[in-house]
Amino acid sequence: MSRWTQPLARALGVLVAALLGLLVAIASIETTAWTFFSVSWAAAPEIEGILMIWFGLLGAAWGIHQRIHLGVEVVTQRLPVRARNILGRLAAALVAIFGGLLAFYGAKLATTVSNTLPATGLEASVQYVPAAVSGILMALFALEEVLGGPARETGSG
Repeated sequence: MSRWTQPLARALGVLVAALLGLLVAIASIETTAWTFFSVSWAAAPEIEGILMIWFGLLGAAWGIHQRIHLGVEVVTQRLPVRARNILGRLAAALVAIFGGLLAFYGAKLATTVSNTLPATGLEASVQYVPAAVSGILMALFALEEVLGGPARETGSG
């Protein structure tokens, strides 16, 4: 599976970095404009909020693929390799279930919300679509870990 999820994860990493760059650029321009010229763009906070949602959820999915999500290495590194592998797969299975639920309920929210955002006029569902997309990616990346064999070694040492 890694053969086809690796390019997907690479593209996701680029997208997450671009979202962060765009978020920082908009916030910097908005802050500078307000500080020096007392000019404000009414849609900026709304756009920043949307970008933050997309960045956070897609970043979490990317983190699962990169295996940089939270772990309890103090405990697990003291266990035998077989026990670590079993716990790693169990944790990945739980993440896959969470991702599936996030995808299901995120899609449900995105399809049931019909109002628009006041400043930008965008459909409010734009705030819930990233939950569905990142849930699918989380489930895919976690299932890859469940099915992919023994867990890779993590940590710095």
